[in-house]
Amino acid sequence: MITEIAKQIKTLKNYKAPGEDGITGELLKTGAENLVKYIHRLISLIWQKKEIPKKWKTALVYPIHKKGDKQTCNNYRGIALLNVTYKILSYCILDRIKPWAEEIIGDQAGFRQNRSTIDQIFILCQVLQKLGMTTGLWQGDAISPVKFNIVLEKVVREAVLDKEGVKLGENNIGILAYADDIVLMAESKDKLKQQSKQLINAAKRVGLEINAEKTEYMVVQRHEQIGCRNEVLEVENYKFKRMQQFKYLGTLITQQNEIGTEIKARIQAANKCYFGLKKLLKSRVISKNLKSQIYRTLIKPVVTYGSETWTMTKKDENALLVFERKVLRKIYGPRIDEPTGEWRIRKNKELQNLYQRPNIKEDITKRRLKWAGQSWRKTGSLIKIVQANAPKGKRPLGRPRLHWENKIKEDIEKVRPGLDWKELALDRETWRRIC
Repeated sequence: MITEIAKQIKTLKNYKAPGEDGITGELLKTGAENLVKYIHRLISLIWQKKEIPKKWKTALVYPIHKKGDKQTCNNYRGIALLNVTYKILSYCILDRIKPWAEEIIGDQAGFRQNRSTIDQIFILCQVLQKLGMTTGLWQGDAISPVKFNIVLEKVVREAVLDKEGVKLGENNIGILAYADDIVLMAESKDKLKQQSKQLINAAKRVGLEINAEKTEYMVVQRHEQIGCRNEVLEVENYKFKRMQQFKYLGTLITQQNEIGTEIKARIQAANKCYFGLKKLLKSRVISKNLKSQIYRTLIKPVVTYGSETWTMTKKDENALLVFERKVLRKIYGPRIDEPTGEWRIRKNKELQNLYQRPNIKEDITKRRLKWAGQSWRKTGSLIKIVQANAPKGKRPLGRPRLHWENKIKEDIEKVRPGLDWKELALDRETWRRIC
């Protein structure tokens, strides 16, 4: 339909590099109604003939460096620059298949609305917190978003992975997927090998392969067995290294599921960002308001990524506050002490009065509550399943760890004492006022 073509032209993003034809989205947007009719006739003809023009099959691939050695080709991601008229056709097809794809994809969280990396990180951390089990991490290369989700769903169904995994209440959790970042979970090493074999064989049938270099496995246990550190997991023709920790969607997951290790890594990453921007933060040319905005938009998101899933100790909270105060002292500089006339660093209270915003601890609490409400309102999701189900069996000896839900209860008790947070969360407006 012509209206469909006109809609896709309007939604084309500006300032995007053109494909081989050199035509940008802005050019099509400024075209008259006749241009829309011409593109409609062209796409209708292609649809009827069921054949894509040769020039539309050509893409300019631009390599973007990810990380590591710039001399190594594998450290680059190829970005395909496509002809803009081809994009219109692909967006039309996407709009038509998206509702159908959403119904069959299942719990794949990549490239989907109202899904985020935080969801998958939370599910994994909660499962590790509630159960003792064996887990492995699979990573591969991405394909086209919706196509990949559909293909991966086919792989999961053929491998019967949705019926495997660890038991949580009446549910089995065997696989977590965010695009091509995949986690397999099993209750024993033998079961993990079997699940891995099923996944590898099912993936092969649709032309996908496991990237052995980026594939690791980890045994989650309360006390580490030193003699087993270098064990290798052999599946088919693959050999996977055993790790004590790994990164999943940017978050560090450890054998003991220690949030403190991840918080230290977040602070370290934010420190690198801070030192990179240090000259700007102490510049006399830039206003303090702008410096504060630089901190909130470029540095703070680095340290608070994934904080919705954290259960922080006092030590963790103090480490985050110390980091924030270091940045704020650089922004606002020292002050003259009136009695002595000497320069001195600003006190914590003085910094907070100048900043006039919630400190990082309060901000993380707000983020956690906001996300908790959103996740609890998602009926039938894995997030709600791991929240609602308690582990079976005896609690290990020693001081119990602080659970995420207990932290939410503590936060709510301060503002609405005696009320159930789950009932409050179901009312969006009430929860929004609390957060």
